[in-house]
Amino acid sequence: TVHCSLIDLAHYADLHSRGQFADTPLLKHESFLKLHTAPPGQDYAMGWIVAPRPWAGGVALTHTGSNTTFLVTIWIAPEKHAVLIAATNTANDAAKAADEMIGVLVRRFLKQSQ
Repeated sequence: TVHCSLIDLAHYADLHSRGQFADTPLLKHESFLKLHTAPPGQDYAMGWIVAPRPWAGGVALTHTGSNTTFLVTIWIAPEKHAVLIAATNTANDAAKAADEMIGVLVRRFLKQSQ
């Protein structure tokens, strides 16, 4: 139930994107690698689903969350230094719409289909 502005959410996601490659003011590179690496044979890494995606240029990180009023889906493509966020003002059956919006963003800004 995190509450923040969309700008702050984008900064948070960007921090995770950059942390894959170098230390940040908040966490060391090694800490981000631990946060973003799933145990062998699994796809869940400390809050992030780790999913290989061609449009991401390798592994993408994703998380969907809701506070029961709003729903947000984040996809991070560290290799492309890209952050995609779809936010809704409802949590009722909104996950599919958020996923579809992410697909639109991928096609529009990363120039590839999912």
